[in-house]
Amino acid sequence: MRLNLNALRVYYWVARLGSFTGAAEQLFISQPAVSKAVKELEHNLSLSLIARSSSTRTLMLTEAGKTLFEHARGIFAIEKSAVEDMALMANASKGSLTVGASTTVASYWLPSCLAEFRARYPDIHLELVVANSRDVEQKLLDAQLDVALVEGPSHLQHIQVIPWVNESMGLWASYSEKFNARDCTWLLREEGSGTREVALSIIKNNGWKVEKEIRLGSNEAIARAVSQGLGVSFLPDIVCDELSQLKKIHRVSGINANARTLFFLHLNQRPFTPSAKRFFDLLFNDKQKRS
Repeated sequence: MRLNLNALRVYYWVARLGSFTGAAEQLFISQPAVSKAVKELEHNLSLSLIARSSSTRTLMLTEAGKTLFEHARGIFAIEKSAVEDMALMANASKGSLTVGASTTVASYWLPSCLAEFRARYPDIHLELVVANSRDVEQKLLDAQLDVALVEGPSHLQHIQVIPWVNESMGLWASYSEKFNARDCTWLLREEGSGTREVALSIIKNNGWKVEKEIRLGSNEAIARAVSQGLGVSFLPDIVCDELSQLKKIHRVSGINANARTLFFLHLNQRPFTPSAKRFFDLLFNDKQKRS
């Protein structure tokens, strides 16, 4: 049994995009060529990779198809790393680094790190991709990122998780409001947010229930909403410092809200590029400064 890497690349994009048409557009080939490559791959492997159904247009992978997709993801992540390494060896003074970060990390923890990295390596092209933690993890899996930093550990087996810094959190309410757990509105982030996951865990550990909830798309929006008396929320203290100093909100005392950990994520199957290794060294060599 041999694996045709060109056909595997076509299949990878079909599985990743969930579309033969999308794969054709991505690879700049015709849709019949995509279909032919997938069929040849299935024939060579003697396995069905895509469950075809006349009743639905949704593309579904078989168990074999899912397994092959995970292998293909790793193979092409390594390929991307190899290409970048060769490019750096051809021109050692240049390179690129794409960092993914959840919103709080990107807004409050990363700017100084990125500024220092740029000062040290001015010829490395730097890009920051901001999304919630779950979306950042997916982009890392798809090799769209070199490394990532998020709130809360990853739950995906192919991602290496390394604790980075601890961030204090508290329960925040408007300046004049008295907290009542049985009659409050909780302001929470959207599904997939690390802040939401941590907040719900703290609420559960305190024996409370979320009876009334409003979801907002950023911690900054939640902090502003808290200041207007819209509800209460567990938030990183660093997000609330300015509004606290202005006496718009206050940290509710006597509430058990331990510090949470921010994590560095890296794809297990993908070796560090030289630029990613430099960034990793910068983060962890200066870790004590940010703890």
